[in-house]
Amino acid sequence: MAGQIGQHDVVPELEGLVASHPLDEPLAALLMRALRAQGKPGRALEVFEATRARLADQLGIDPSAELAELHLELLRAVPPPARGNLPAEVSSFVGRERDVREVRALIANHRLVTLLGPGGNGKTRLSVEVGALVPGEVWRVELAPVTDPAEVPQAVQTALRLRGQVLIGRTTAMPAPSEPLHRLAEALAGREMLLILDNCEHLIGAAAELADVLLRAAPGLRLLTTSREPLGIPGERLHAVEPLALPGGCGFRVGVGISFGTPTARPRRQCDPDRGHGRAGGPDLPGAGRHAAGHRAGRGQVAYAPDRRARRPPGRPVPPAQRRQPDGSPRHQTLRAVVGWSWDLLGEDERRLWRRFAMFSGGADVTAVEQVCDADLDLLGALVDKSLLVLAPDGRYRMLETIREYGLERLAEAGEAESQRMALAGWLLALAADAEPELRGADQLVWLRRLSVEHDNLHAATRAAIDAGDKATATAFVARLGWYWWLRAHRMEGAVLAAEAAGLPGDTGREDLALTHTFAAINGLEGALSMAVVQEHLRLAEVNGAGPDAAHPALRLLQPLAAIFDNPDMEAGFRAVEPLFEDPDLWLRSAAKMIVAHLRLNFGQSGVVAIAEMREALAGFRELGERWGIGFTLSALGDMVAGGGDFVEGSGCSGRRSRWSARSASGRTCRSWRRSWRISSTWPASRTRHGGC
Repeated sequence: MAGQIGQHDVVPELEGLVASHPLDEPLAALLMRALRAQGKPGRALEVFEATRARLADQLGIDPSAELAELHLELLRAVPPPARGNLPAEVSSFVGRERDVREVRALIANHRLVTLLGPGGNGKTRLSVEVGALVPGEVWRVELAPVTDPAEVPQAVQTALRLRGQVLIGRTTAMPAPSEPLHRLAEALAGREMLLILDNCEHLIGAAAELADVLLRAAPGLRLLTTSREPLGIPGERLHAVEPLALPGGCGFRVGVGISFGTPTARPRRQCDPDRGHGRAGGPDLPGAGRHAAGHRAGRGQVAYAPDRRARRPPGRPVPPAQRRQPDGSPRHQTLRAVVGWSWDLLGEDERRLWRRFAMFSGGADVTAVEQVCDADLDLLGALVDKSLLVLAPDGRYRMLETIREYGLERLAEAGEAESQRMALAGWLLALAADAEPELRGADQLVWLRRLSVEHDNLHAATRAAIDAGDKATATAFVARLGWYWWLRAHRMEGAVLAAEAAGLPGDTGREDLALTHTFAAINGLEGALSMAVVQEHLRLAEVNGAGPDAAHPALRLLQPLAAIFDNPDMEAGFRAVEPLFEDPDLWLRSAAKMIVAHLRLNFGQSGVVAIAEMREALAGFRELGERWGIGFTLSALGDMVAGGGDFVEGSGCSGRRSRWSARSASGRTCRSWRRSWRISSTWPASRTRHGGC
């Protein structure tokens, strides 16, 4: 455990051990060293004093020489009381130990560090906690009340007690703006201190100028600033302050200490040449222009390294309104006021992107933002700079939920809610339409991943269409996503959405409606819908065009399969399916043979015929490279041949199926498909006999 000190937080574990073994001096020494490594020498001294008292009271001895030496080291290392104006906090500070360590390391090695993040997520408190651990003078300047950029130097002078008062809201003439700044620079030239400039975002230009002048004039000065966007001057290091992660969350990690002036990177679009859908990818270095999230400062353009990403997944902040702070500024009294402050600082084009991006409940890549929000890369980067968007390691941009909800309110106020709903639906439907036929081919996994990335957006867009009573859009989504829901085991979700879409009043495409009823039935077999409702959806699918002349293979498959269950003559029912064995669509031919082979066993027909049909189905799926079909047929074929006594081939089929399932979703879907067809085969209950699989 000694080797983990300074690398991991071992204090809680050591505190438990010391409590269990209060007279164990080596354990007490380890705890003291761990507390010292966390920058808490005062607590380490308390541990020593408690241990010394227990040893004296219970054993009548003094601490060992090793423990006494460690105590002396701590006493020598404790810094003198800091001079400055840091406020005394009245509440505990938890969950930011890592941030404190990283910011202290940055301050120790760099003269200008900026804490970045959206309003209300703890930048101010973190700066105060870090400042309290820095030896020497530490002064804090609150810039939130300052509205005139020219008054920034006077605000600093007042905080440092270099003048009687700061003339905020002055009515008399003042010297030229440069004079107070230069006088301040002269006053700080020979001093060593940490100066905290808090809430710089609304005075970003003036704060940047002040920082640049003071750092050049005062070699002993270090600056720690808090802002929603960088100052954008040479030597600045950035630390992203993200909302606290949920306990046990698996956050993503990024580098800290991002430097301005590094080579520019730009997210390249990786496009499928056959599909045209782009996605943000890794950076192209350098020369193609600045990063998509490049900063546009008032004095020019500044680029920063592409690793400025959130360190943890965004979590929902605790609303400040639940614990009101009477002494805080009005913009910190409620969470809405905090977010509204950020809104007020933006230009109209930035506000437009904010409210339109809020429609993406699952985030978006560059291409989607450009097409749905009608925004360019510079504008997207401006919102990243202002901590309103987060660029995640997967190249997607995301928005904190509280910020997104505020954007949705503004979208409704602007009268754009319906137009943006349709714009997002158009983008997603184009993606789903491209994906739908590919889910029955060799690129099945590729398109499953693409749809999975957009799953939250697809669900929200389908739900929004249903809530708006837009039957055409809702059924279009279901028709293109029904098989995806099945393959990805979102069947309960898919069945409910499909049933609701089918039940909407209004007009829609006949094929979309037939597919909506079909996928409501197929996904409803898992239990989301009663068997009576499933049968009704199958009937309505036929009424709306499911049959041998339909364009979609699922609709051509439906009627012949229903004949198996509805025809009293079992052989006549199977003969009704046989035309599908000659269908021009290879996937449909293979699926028909696979299903019929399975049902032959369920209805007690020849196992030899069923095995032959299953082998033909497997050959067809292999020719297509369709992983779900391959996995299912291998699983069923293994059961069939093993049931006939050929355990070697049965074991081989099962092994091959496992290898396919490990690389796809076929394992779960095979089991569910087989279970569903067993359920479906109970419709004419008196004729059902289970066998084989």
